[in-house]
Amino acid sequence: MEALLLDAYIIEVANQTAGIIVREPDQPEFKFFSAAPLFDALEGVAFTDPTGAERAASHFLKHGSLPRTATAGDINSEAKF
Repeated sequence: MEALLLDAYIIEVANQTAGIIVREPDQPEFKFFSAAPLFDALEGVAFTDPTGAERAASHFLKHGSLPRTATAGDINSEAKF
């Protein structure tokens, strides 16, 4: 029996836990799971790295919306909002 190893990171913004991101071994991207209702808009969004998820959560907290444009390392271009 093989153990399933996941990459997982806690995303915190302004001393709040926004959520966690998880990448399964066979997946290239991290998936966001909201830890607070305030960040539910990010639920299920795919990110290429933890920094991109943190930037998106920070932007959402500051502006009340998701970033309009994505750059390398941020939100996956195929993510649906």
